[in-house]
Amino acid sequence: MRPSRLGAGHRLRAPRPTDAEEVLALLVARDRADIGAPDTTLENLRDEWRGAGFELAADARVAATADGRIVGYAAMSREVTMLVVVAPDHEGRGVGSLLRVWAEQRDYARGSTRHRQWIAASNVSARRLLIAAGYRPDRSYWRLARKLDAVEEGAAPHLGVSLRPVDVDPRTGNCDAPDRVRAFRRSRSSRGPTRGGLR
Repeated sequence: MRPSRLGAGHRLRAPRPTDAEEVLALLVARDRADIGAPDTTLENLRDEWRGAGFELAADARVAATADGRIVGYAAMSREVTMLVVVAPDHEGRGVGSLLRVWAEQRDYARGSTRHRQWIAASNVSARRLLIAAGYRPDRSYWRLARKLDAVEEGAAPHLGVSLRPVDVDPRTGNCDAPDRVRAFRRSRSSRGPTRGGLR
């Protein structure tokens, strides 16, 4: 099948494993523009591409210039969440909109009836384009951080609760209380998603 055209000098294609470093460079450039610092690593990206339920040839696309530079990336995560990223110096050329359309079509083909796109609050142009395309705010979140230059050396006992290492069976990798861990996971999932985005 011939690559989809994205306008003069661009093409849309499935990424190859050898594209990982260039896709990471795109993600880092977008992170720096949106939040001021990188938020992913090469290993994170490769883990996503190798993940269960993710097929690189079907679940992701890159937008490339005529000379082969990758300037856009779209992928469907394990949770069927849309990710569309455009290089900061290629905004306003229709790359993000066409990647969004591809991602919506792929999401629908995978059985989803609801589409989400996660964007940074500082990415005003992306928000404007998504709202124009029919998206509406769904939820938002704040990521908080602190410097660790004055960390308490030990946590004081609180209400009779103490901390200890988790015992792991070296043969199976299972922790000493899998039932309690599963119950904790269920209690967290019952609270609903904590990430933010547009739908």
